[in-house]
Amino acid sequence: MYRHSALFFLFGCIEVPTARQSIEWISLDQTGSISVIRLTQSDTGWFKGTGHFKANLWTPNQSPLAFWDHAPTDHVIWNHALKAIGHRHQLQYGDAEWRLDSHYDEWNLRLLTTCDDLDNRWNLDENRTTIVHCIGSSHKGWSQSHDQSQMLNGQSWILSHLGQGIEDNRTLYLASTPTLRLAFEQQKESLHGTLETRPSIDKPWTTTTIHSIVTIDTGLQIQTDVGTLSITAIETIAIESPYEHIASWERTLSQSLYPTHDIIWQKGQSTWQGQPFFLLIRQHVSH
Repeated sequence: MYRHSALFFLFGCIEVPTARQSIEWISLDQTGSISVIRLTQSDTGWFKGTGHFKANLWTPNQSPLAFWDHAPTDHVIWNHALKAIGHRHQLQYGDAEWRLDSHYDEWNLRLLTTCDDLDNRWNLDENRTTIVHCIGSSHKGWSQSHDQSQMLNGQSWILSHLGQGIEDNRTLYLASTPTLRLAFEQQKESLHGTLETRPSIDKPWTTTTIHSIVTIDTGLQIQTDVGTLSITAIETIAIESPYEHIASWERTLSQSLYPTHDIIWQKGQSTWQGQPFFLLIRQHVSH
């Protein structure tokens, strides 16, 4: 009886960690290296109001780098121009420039990109919103952890995720070439987002329509007004949890009722106007 009462008390006291605001800086370079930097503030859960910073860097033929840090509520800043998790991790925006600075002992990360695109926003449902701040903008930077360091030159997508409810059953697709850029999200049968093309780099961008995503034996087919993108050689790069900042006992107790699923990062290959490119896939779905 006591055991059941204790569990009931714990479940009754838990505010499930479903109200969140997070921003992700996702980058990809020509070698296939992927970086994902996420800043999060959760409005519920055992650590309500605290801020969380996490960075993952996956490089072919190298050991992955992972770093995370946390800050109490009164050391978190979250506004349009500045997201700060303590004094060590800051994402700043102003005059079309995004800058990320992160440092802690033997960990250092710097990223810089210029992006003057208007925010692209869509609602997945009445509870969740995705905002794309940059689509495939060029970035420069570097990372260093102990004796492992590397330059970070490639393309970036900066996205915000806002709202209530469990982030589940969502797949995000990201790609960019000099004449094609896309960022769209699939939730069940619905598609949200943007696909832009242009005939050459000196021409303006034109928005086109994505009709469907079809799974075939060799990968995926993205059917659009300007033709079909065939995505092949899809491989899983990593599986990571966006909920690692939640206390382990809290995740365990609430998992059956309020699952906090992992994110699966995948990479596929395609061509556009005869040029090869990578397509990033961010799956946040139940399995």
